[in-house]
Amino acid sequence: MYTLPVAARVYLVCTWLCALAIIASVVPALLQEAQWLWLLIWLIAFSVSDYFAVAFDVGESSVGMTLAEALLIFLVPTAGFESIIIVACATFFVEALQRRVWYRALFNVAQRVIVVFAMVATYQVFHDPAAIPFSSVSETFAFMAISLIHYAINTILVGTVVALATRAPITSVYKQSYRPVQWIHLLTLPIGALMAAHWASNRWLLIFDVLVLLIAQRSFLAVAQLQQESQRRHELADERGRLLEELRVRQEDLIRSSKLAALGTFSSGIAHELGNLLSAVIGQTQLGLLTNDREEMRESLQNTLKACQRGRTITKELLTFARQGENQRIMTQLQEVIEDTLLMTQHDFEQAQVQVVRQFQPLPPTACDPGQIMQVLLNLLTNARDAMPPSGGQIIVSTRCEAERIVMTIADTGSGMPPDLLEKVFEPFVTTKGAQGTGLGLAICYGIITNHKGDIRVVSAPGQGTTMTITLPVSEQAEPGIVLSQQDILRLETAEALGV
Repeated sequence: MYTLPVAARVYLVCTWLCALAIIASVVPALLQEAQWLWLLIWLIAFSVSDYFAVAFDVGESSVGMTLAEALLIFLVPTAGFESIIIVACATFFVEALQRRVWYRALFNVAQRVIVVFAMVATYQVFHDPAAIPFSSVSETFAFMAISLIHYAINTILVGTVVALATRAPITSVYKQSYRPVQWIHLLTLPIGALMAAHWASNRWLLIFDVLVLLIAQRSFLAVAQLQQESQRRHELADERGRLLEELRVRQEDLIRSSKLAALGTFSSGIAHELGNLLSAVIGQTQLGLLTNDREEMRESLQNTLKACQRGRTITKELLTFARQGENQRIMTQLQEVIEDTLLMTQHDFEQAQVQVVRQFQPLPPTACDPGQIMQVLLNLLTNARDAMPPSGGQIIVSTRCEAERIVMTIADTGSGMPPDLLEKVFEPFVTTKGAQGTGLGLAICYGIITNHKGDIRVVSAPGQGTTMTITLPVSEQAEPGIVLSQQDILRLETAEALGV
């Protein structure tokens, strides 16, 4: 209490003295006319109803609902000024059970004593002693008056001590104190009025009033539990949103790290390949400069030329890999593209003793870049040929159409790939051919098929061969009615080259 401003402490003392004076004036009449049994019953009932408060939110404010207000309205016409002692003793008992600070507990007792005194005095002004409480026009006005006094004086007393303790403008504190008053505050007051009327007319009806009060208290609990559950769900939703946002940020960081790692691998591969080529070029050039033998010079120049040609091949594949989005889609019969590619590789297959088995089903025309698709097929067929043992093997090329998608499969009986290589087979500079391979072929194939909104998958195991499956959508995004075969495309390209 000593931490409060002087004005607030003086206000508290004045409130206590005022309540003490009211109690002192009521006690003599209480000793002469008190109904001790009923006073004890009402004291216990008021204490119980005041102790079990239920807090829940109404609008933007928090409301602590109890059944004490209904009993207070009941006691004003029933017990008269004796209700002051009931309310004072019950409030002090509840404050002690809740272990409130002593000066706050005394203020709550004094506040209620003053409020109840004003309510009883006001009710006796309107009340007709011969009438049943709250059963006529004047009694209705009495109910409205004591209800208004209950909230008005409570707000004034509490708002004043808050304003003095915080040194805030008293008018703004009053406005903030009155603003949280909601319709829910008036819920139990009419029940108290009914209890008073039934007490004066037919006390058996109080049973139903008590049942209504218990139902109201259970309703308060249900509303509070629903609000707690709703708040918990909101908190879970907020936590979920926070976790999703954190996951998104971490995914972006992971993708960024993966891109940087891939870029590092890509750069190191380029540096390694080009460094080897430059070393070969420099070495062969120096050998050519150090000799006067024309054959040795010719051999050095040929080796230099081979290294430069290999560098040009790598550069061309890199440009193809970087420009995968630049293609022209025309309506094409993919089966003809496959046949033309097999025709181009037929001689190599015969030399390597590789048998090609065709398992074709009719395919619908689709919009694609036939040159890029041929490049993919050529890469896959070349890889299948290189995976064969010296004794040769078999390559099965099959096509089919499934649910508006074209499926092309190239299966070989070669050496297969280990599981650790399968996980990164489509990454740049990953190869099983050693120095003979650039490691860009499958990466280019993956980029081309992905750019065609398709899919490429690999199934392989050591000693069991490899199966590459390409899936492309049946697309009609080209100019309708134009379907070019691969021979037509070659004729057009030849004519364009000759200027015809």
